[in-house]
Amino acid sequence: MGKALMVVVTLVLVAGAAALLFVLLEPAESMPQPQPSTLARPGARPATPAAPAVPPTTAPLGPSQAPMMAKTISPDEVKRWMESGRDFAFIDVREPEEFEKWRIPGAILVPIEPKNTFGQRLRRIVPNQNRDVVLFCRSGRRSDTAALMLRDFGYQKAYNMGGIIDWDYTTEGADE
Repeated sequence: MGKALMVVVTLVLVAGAAALLFVLLEPAESMPQPQPSTLARPGARPATPAAPAVPPTTAPLGPSQAPMMAKTISPDEVKRWMESGRDFAFIDVREPEEFEKWRIPGAILVPIEPKNTFGQRLRRIVPNQNRDVVLFCRSGRRSDTAALMLRDFGYQKAYNMGGIIDWDYTTEGADE
């Protein structure tokens, strides 16, 4: 009897592990895909229409199924905003050491870390939740997280510009 119980327990554990792997290794095509920017860079190839970010379903998506990507804006559009004098907050969410080495003139440093105080620190700088807020980091990952956090804090005009590595305009810093 003890041996049979051991076999049953082993089978249950193997089945549970297989089910967990099935969930973790879900095919990539079922995951939301990022959409390319609608604004082309000078000299870039024309954009081709992209497939929908979420596969069509027979029922509308609920809030928990919505893709988790922030609104995006291209560096070229941000540059146009700067040149036109548009009022917006330009926020660098990298660490102070990164900001010291390489920064975009006019950007304000508000590190995303620690995340539990990011919203409070940003509210001091941008108290108006209706103001446009453009965020960037090195590559775009932290700024996407920051833009989503701001959306949750009530900032409906928070945009992820991506990374400073995509900025083709004037920069400054200790490494120049």
